[in-house]
Amino acid sequence: MDRFTGKTAVITGAASGIGAALVDEALQRGMNVVAADISGDELNRFVSSKDNDRIVALPTDIRSPDEVQALADFAFQNFGTVDYLFNNAGTCIYRKIHESSPAEFKQMLDVNLMGIVNAVWAFMPRMRQQATPGFIINTASLGGLLLSPGINAYCVTKHAVVTYSEALAEELAADGIDVKVTVICPGLVDTKLFRSVDAQRATLGADDFVAGESTLLPADVAALAFRQIAEGRFLIITHPQYAPLIRERADKFLADLPAG
Repeated sequence: MDRFTGKTAVITGAASGIGAALVDEALQRGMNVVAADISGDELNRFVSSKDNDRIVALPTDIRSPDEVQALADFAFQNFGTVDYLFNNAGTCIYRKIHESSPAEFKQMLDVNLMGIVNAVWAFMPRMRQQATPGFIINTASLGGLLLSPGINAYCVTKHAVVTYSEALAEELAADGIDVKVTVICPGLVDTKLFRSVDAQRATLGADDFVAGESTLLPADVAALAFRQIAEGRFLIITHPQYAPLIRERADKFLADLPAG
């Protein structure tokens, strides 16, 4: 038995990709799972394939505060507590930032950022009152720490997720609320959110990828996430070879400060 056994997880974007892998990892660890996704048919097929009475499906559009509130009500009414809230759903539009329309920006912001805001607003009041510790895990991206030509509009939204998560973690700690926050920043992962590696390289340019970067399977990301959540990490980076670029970006900002 580990710290996850018998606990309840709510996972958005659960029907495919990293979300589906998080569901599988949670079930393997003996958790109860409320799986949410905007695609009801795909979600119901996925959950039915598990043949497991510890998972239930609730189709949810995370862009809707009312639907996310209904998801929270459902989870707490059926399981009593929500120990782990995985805000995983996301979307990406392949467009240079100056070519991204206001509607395209809004589409990504509504899912990538406001979906998390809606979830924290709906779940937090009861998570902070329950007797057991709570955990909020937000899926961002390496694009939340770096830029990537061709998808920089997406990077803007993921930078917002990282900042939101950091601020939330600090405020909860300062207020003595027993809810911890983790943000996952995946690199290349074999999901339908992003196209094949070859297609990405054709779109973004080979120079935008660190030499030797591997494409992870969603199961790899889920396993890493659970291990590092258990270790109490705030930031989970799936591709540590990007650390020099993250450091270089920070140094560039510091270099612009006036001397003295």
